[in-house]
Amino acid sequence: MIKWTITHMDTVPSTQVDNLVVSVGWRCEAEQEIDGVTYGGLWQDNTSIATIPAAEFTPYEELKPDQVFAWFMSDEFRADIEARVMLQVLAKATVVVRRLGVPWGISAQSIEPEPILTVESNQGVAAA
Repeated sequence: MIKWTITHMDTVPSTQVDNLVVSVGWRCEAEQEIDGVTYGGLWQDNTSIATIPAAEFTPYEELKPDQVFAWFMSDEFRADIEARVMLQVLAKATVVVRRLGVPWGISAQSIEPEPILTVESNQGVAAA
């Protein structure tokens, strides 16, 4: 699931209107369950807003999220940010753990402790 949120809007007074929006803070979050574990990703930023033509101006109090997102979010922008967030999710879910020997010369095979617990991906935790 991907969720977009406007976190804040920076405004300045102008000669014609109060609260002219000059930048928008936003956040894109994703959550996905993989093998019973939920992983999340987040990307947030501020985007400067170009001057809005007077004919298209909406008073600050009447702005709606869809209108504000349309000021800066193209299909390409949205796809790029959502891909970045999903890469974060997948990176967390596919961390590769490597077992190495020790750097001081003792071989990993010379000391093999007995496992106390065995973790199996879809089976939970079982006693060894």
